[in-house]
Amino acid sequence: MKKVLLVINIVSGKAQLSRKMVTIMEYYTLHGYEPTVHIIDPGKKLTLETFDKKDIEDYDLVVVGGGDGTLNHMIDHLMNLNLKPLIGYIPAGSTNDFARSIGIPADIIKACKVSLYGEPFTYDIGKLNDKYFNYVAAFGAFSEISYATNQDMKNALGYAAYMISAVTEFNQNIRYSRHMKIESDSFSIEDDFVFGAVSNSVSVGGIKLFEGRDVGLDDGKLELLLIKAPQSVADLQIIMNFLGKGDLDNSYVSLHQIERLKITSDEDIAWAIDGEYGGSSKYTQISIIDKAVTIMSGSSMNDKS
Repeated sequence: MKKVLLVINIVSGKAQLSRKMVTIMEYYTLHGYEPTVHIIDPGKKLTLETFDKKDIEDYDLVVVGGGDGTLNHMIDHLMNLNLKPLIGYIPAGSTNDFARSIGIPADIIKACKVSLYGEPFTYDIGKLNDKYFNYVAAFGAFSEISYATNQDMKNALGYAAYMISAVTEFNQNIRYSRHMKIESDSFSIEDDFVFGAVSNSVSVGGIKLFEGRDVGLDDGKLELLLIKAPQSVADLQIIMNFLGKGDLDNSYVSLHQIERLKITSDEDIAWAIDGEYGGSSKYTQISIIDKAVTIMSGSSMNDKS
């Protein structure tokens, strides 16, 4: 019998994985896998740090259940252990941007099915200083909402919790501005910025910023979105038009493809990595790790149930 390691965050989303634990274990057992469960509950200090190489190497499949942040913690831990197991993902967070990008459904059992009968997909990840990120690293206005929003509020309201936090703190966030020098292999920009995101996903924070554009999760490139600080109400309206319609035809919003990036500022810049706090620094280096992770995606399914 094959072995599957289930790494389950029981507080992600609306804590639905906790209620479905027996159903999940039953599914894998019925499909020829012996399940072992490792519970994640940050509030009780149940984390991934206790995992060693020997705890993972014996498994045929590692399935992560939780939100984007939980998946990122697992990817970061595996990269630091220099391990590349086959990964399955049961998305149970409030936004689940990454899962949507690779065709993993929100339904728990359907996601379990993808983890066994989907298509292996090897994709790129990013590295910010000494931390790996699975699909996005962001700074500036609204970026801290993803990790600062109360977990109970997220569990109760889902994605609406982020929107409530954004509206409540709008005036404070839109005044955020940092002077930065941003350098890549192909360009250098120095200006005041209100927001920036380095991503490997079609959507960020539930907003499909890159839909319809040439974005590949396995193309050896990361997407850099930069928004300059608005100087007037009219400038702010231009930025809001981009966020609502994806209109890049303006001087405040720019999109670039990068492999490496250096960011310097006179002030500390706080980063959100896949929805979690990623530290702060006046100097940041970002690079891409080409084809680093293999995950079961939903792009090609057969008739097994």
